[in-house]
Amino acid sequence: GINEIALTGMDMLHRIDNQGRDASARIEAGTRPASGAQGSESSAPWQVGIKRVRLVGSQVRHEDLSVSPNFKIGLYQLSGVVSNLSTRPGSRASLDLNAQVDRYAPFSIKGSLSPEPLFTDMNVSLKNYEMTGLTPFTGHYLGYKVEKGQLGVETEVSIENRHLDSVTDIQADQFYLGEKVPSDEAVKAPVKLGLSVLRSRSGEITLPVKMSGDLDDPSFSVSGMILKVLTNIIVKAATAPFSVLAGLAGGENLEQITFTPGSAEVGPQTLSSLDALSKVLAEKPHLNIGLVGTTNADDRTALAAQRVGDDIDGRDWSSIDVAVQDKRLRRKLIRRYESETDKEVETLVSASLPEEEEAADAILARAAWDAMVTQEAQAVTREQLVELARLRSENAKAALVQEFEVAQARVYLNESTLDGEVSGLTLTLEK
Repeated sequence: GINEIALTGMDMLHRIDNQGRDASARIEAGTRPASGAQGSESSAPWQVGIKRVRLVGSQVRHEDLSVSPNFKIGLYQLSGVVSNLSTRPGSRASLDLNAQVDRYAPFSIKGSLSPEPLFTDMNVSLKNYEMTGLTPFTGHYLGYKVEKGQLGVETEVSIENRHLDSVTDIQADQFYLGEKVPSDEAVKAPVKLGLSVLRSRSGEITLPVKMSGDLDDPSFSVSGMILKVLTNIIVKAATAPFSVLAGLAGGENLEQITFTPGSAEVGPQTLSSLDALSKVLAEKPHLNIGLVGTTNADDRTALAAQRVGDDIDGRDWSSIDVAVQDKRLRRKLIRRYESETDKEVETLVSASLPEEEEAADAILARAAWDAMVTQEAQAVTREQLVELARLRSENAKAALVQEFEVAQARVYLNESTLDGEVSGLTLTLEK
């Protein structure tokens, strides 16, 4: 056993060559025994123990020449203590190390580990790492260089029984992508928009990343898993931004905002959704919103119902449910249908009518109403629908600007969509 080793000014370089091989792989390839060669007789290995290793003013550098541009990173001013190092199986060493990544970013690692059987329980911390150094990876996976940004990482890593679990909080401050980079592996998604969706009002992106996997699984790669998880988060924010923003809107997905069918008036429900949208925009000042006025089949029916109702009772018209209770309106409904179609209203009803006249008239009046509304819906013009959709987007913008004090330059009116999914608005995001 050795009581203490002190290392001052140690300089270690770990390099991955342009074929993706590190030092151990190159050594193994160069020292692999010839086929059929016999090794020496086995003997009990030595047991070596070191009570304490002190590191002072040392550095460990890493270079990856397999990516372009080459990736380089280093731990400088590496200092601290590694305790209870031993080759005895099951023994666990303790680490308490501090360094500066690339001479400026504080880094620390604390915890315990054992090489055989593999065991790790460590906390790792990195603060204020300049993300421009990650361009080799963002270019490959996202398709862009890093324009600027600082990275902070707090992670807890445990490995036991060949199973890895980690919980990591990643914080990227003022992280922006810059120039586009050609890459066949880059995701096909508007990743800059995704980052804008994730970015807070103060310019921070905070991502909790949980990872779990079997180290014996050949498909499992720690670095690959981290990149996959991060890429998936960014892609989701880019392709389904409103689902990501729902947390800022009380859980409401604001991609579609409904209006009362046939109406462009900003009613209470619509106003509530616009209020939630204004709160999202307040938290995401780098995002702009596009309003697409939309109509659907419900609007055709509602516009047709308005026209039939106006013909029956003008401004006094309330609803068909009220009308069938009124003898005068029942008769007007029946007469209008028969005069316009030259058919008896009874032909609309296949079932037997009640003997009581008032109940029978109510059924006939409603049947006449349904038939006339269906016919009128087919006559609703494209111009009517375009105007309804346009008014919806204009009224929504006016509410956002006047009532919720959203800067008018952040709200765009986009081309309307007819016969869409929603009677109201569909929203788009722009960075």
